[in-house]
Amino acid sequence: MVLSFIKKTVFAGKTKTATAPQIFLVLCFYAAFTTIHGYIIVAPEAKTAELLVRLIIDVIIIGSFLIGERSRKISVPVAAFLSPSLIMTAIFAGAVYSGDVLVFQYMLGAAMFSLTYLKPKSLLMYICYSAIISCVIIAGFKINMLGEPYSYIHNILSMIVSIALCVIVYIFCGSYAKVLNNLVEAEAKTAQASKAKGDFLSNMSHEIRTPMNAIIGMTSIAEASNDIGQIKSAITKIRNASAYLLGVINDILDMSKIEAGKFELAYASVDFEKIIQGVVNIIQFRVTEKHQKFNVYIDEHIPKILQCDSQRLAQVITNLLSNAVKFTPEQGEIGLNIELLKIENDVCEIKTEVSDTGIGISEEQQKRLFHPFEQAETSTARKFGGTGLGLSISKQIVEMMGGKIQVTSELNKGSIFTFTFLAEKAEEPEAADAAGHSPTGHSLSGHSPAGLRPDESFTPGCFKGHRILLADDVEINREIIVTLLEPTQLAIDCVANGTDVLRMFTEAPERYEMIFMDVQMPELDGYEATRRIRAKEAELRSAGYSRNIPIVAMTANVFREDIEKCLAAGMNGHIGKPLDFSEVLSKLHTYLLKGENNETT
Repeated sequence: MVLSFIKKTVFAGKTKTATAPQIFLVLCFYAAFTTIHGYIIVAPEAKTAELLVRLIIDVIIIGSFLIGERSRKISVPVAAFLSPSLIMTAIFAGAVYSGDVLVFQYMLGAAMFSLTYLKPKSLLMYICYSAIISCVIIAGFKINMLGEPYSYIHNILSMIVSIALCVIVYIFCGSYAKVLNNLVEAEAKTAQASKAKGDFLSNMSHEIRTPMNAIIGMTSIAEASNDIGQIKSAITKIRNASAYLLGVINDILDMSKIEAGKFELAYASVDFEKIIQGVVNIIQFRVTEKHQKFNVYIDEHIPKILQCDSQRLAQVITNLLSNAVKFTPEQGEIGLNIELLKIENDVCEIKTEVSDTGIGISEEQQKRLFHPFEQAETSTARKFGGTGLGLSISKQIVEMMGGKIQVTSELNKGSIFTFTFLAEKAEEPEAADAAGHSPTGHSLSGHSPAGLRPDESFTPGCFKGHRILLADDVEINREIIVTLLEPTQLAIDCVANGTDVLRMFTEAPERYEMIFMDVQMPELDGYEATRRIRAKEAELRSAGYSRNIPIVAMTANVFREDIEKCLAAGMNGHIGKPLDFSEVLSKLHTYLLKGENNETT
């Protein structure tokens, strides 16, 4: 409270240094103690005039400090040198008058004053200045500063000690200045990060509310309309806005995991060109909408099967291509070029380059482009939307894959994003799919739903005669699945909790060919329900029951640890919500039509 009061009432100058109140108190205590010390020990019989000289010097020290601190006219460098000089003049005048150890005492006091400005060079000049003046006074006036019985040699030694102590103070000032400067820089960075997060939250509110407005508004239009065309148009816009909103949420979740240090990669043997095929299929529609030219090249020397995280790799390439399409005007050109740089001990270094002829990025914007919570445009009045997290997340993924990402760009002349990553050459698994590839070195056009092979495309009635059990405690989720799968003629029994799942399976183990299992349900969650079903199957084997019913998690818990938890509980696979219908069809094809009841995917 004392420091707060002093800072508000005493310090109102232009410098307003953080350490000023503390130094002020140090000087006050210093002045008081040196006066008491001089009176009791050094000169117990001192005259009133001598004590008055000491107090005057104290007032000069503290007064000079306050004047320098409050002044709006005196520059800091001038004050840092002039004030100690004036103080030293008064100090040595008092020394000549009283003939005691004032030089030693007040030299340190003046040094403390210099701490206010944190100017080590000025303090060094002051030390040299005071040392010269001290020597001149002692030698010129032949003053015995220490008094009897001390000799001239003792006075010189005392001066050496004083100067040595001042040098120590100087060293301390230098170190303290560096520490304080680091603190100031850290505070500035924190303030900048805080501002960036504030801008981010403002833009994020805009990014979330915009698609939500479209979803709510178009839902109202569809409900009020009797025009089939208008209803279909509204539904299409609802789907597009929902997909965009999901992307925003995924970015936020990924960034949260990165900041919490829980962002991990999941490596598996994958068909590299098939990954690129899927990305191109996603981007092609947007390219076509803007009448852009899209060129894709894949180096034929890249091994067919690689060990990598296909989902995260696709995420990086999709993000870069999406930005290229977004920031490139109609009739512009987008390029995706993938080359093999080298292979050493079956480890491939692959370079991916995404180019565009869009608006480009300024040098200033490029400096902060890959920083979290930063965007090239941060105003809500910006022309192009986006969370500002995609590139930061992409940078994290690329670096975790052992590579680097960079950008070269010029305003109004387009951009080139380049990143490298490491992936180990892998053997082709037995179930690896060779279909869907285009000739390497050429553009990729036409695709079946993601996750499905060409012979697995949707056809009405394709699951006639099959029955599954669907467990989900949310009625609308059950309605969505049943309605979407109705054309397939798949028979579906629905339950709302894990207890009913276990009961229905126990009553008729052979009735169901597959279970879609929600994870978070009342009474008995999906994990425990699965464990009990597996335990029940083990009991039934003694009675001739020979199969394990496929159980696939269908849940909004989509983090890597969530998937691993599902598999550990005994499930065969995982589908995240919101549902990708093609992924649902793919799982049904796998477990119902092909009988791969023990596959874990």
